[in-house]
Formats: sequence, structure tokens, C-alpha cells
Amino acid sequence: MPRAGTPLTGSGQASRRGFGFARARRSVDRAGMETSKGQRKHERHDPCLLLGVRDARTEEHLGAVANISRGGLKLVGELPLGIGTARALVIEVRAVFADLEDLTLEAEVRWQRAVEPAGTWQNGLEFTRPLPREAEPILTELLARLEE
Repeated sequence: MPRAGTPLTGSGQASRRGFGFARARRSVDRAGMETSKGQRKHERHDPCLLLGVRDARTEEHLGAVANISRGGLKLVGELPLGIGTARALVIEVRAVFADLEDLTLEAEVRWQRAVEPAGTWQNGLEFTRPLPREAEPILTELLARLEE
């Protein structure tokens, strides 16, 4: 008798072809979250500094950047932001790099995770494409400086 959940072929034998058994190679990212190999589209930059993030519409402080890339960021804050929620963000770049403007852009919450025992939340946000014309050079320069 086959194991529960094993699809049967016409002969009653489990088949690895045509039933979605192809397994994605899995890995664990720096935060301990399992991801598919090759899933990362952009190199992450971990700022060893505090880049605050606030809601562009309400001015509410949302948290701080844990890492950032051309495609999105990981935000650490006190609250979950709600998976699938669209957010207008202001990344407070000017507080750290006085010669750069704050970065304002739209993003969508892709994942969230409670961090115990700290009582904080990690939220993964993907920047909406295309980036606003004025945001592109600021993001490019920010990433270049974080690489140094």
C-alpha cells in the first residue's frame, strides 16, 4: 500500500514524473527563513547604521531597515504590516547621509515574521516597479555607499 499523499500511476506505483515531485533546492537565508535556491533577484546590503522608515501618508514610524536591495527591504518594527498590503514608504536616508534626500517609494508587504523573545516583527517588502524617476538615483547611491 502506498504512503498517504503518494499519487498513483495506472499500475498502482508511485511515479516521480508528472506529479510535481521535482523538488526545488532549498536553502536558509541569514534570518533563518527557508528560501528556494535562486529566488533572490537582488544582492542584499546590511546597513551597519540606522535607517528609519516611516509611512509617507501618516508619518507613522514603522521601524528600521535590517537589509535593503534594489528590489526591496527587510524592515524590523514593533508591528506586522500585513501581507499583501501596499505601503508608501519614506526611508530616512538624510539622517545618515546628509547629502542625499530621503527615499520615497511604494512597496508591498510580501512576508512577515514575529521575532521572539524580542517582541518585534520582521516584514519583507518588495518595491513596486517601476521605481519613481527621482528615487532611482538615490537608491543607487545608497546601495553603493552601503557596499563600501
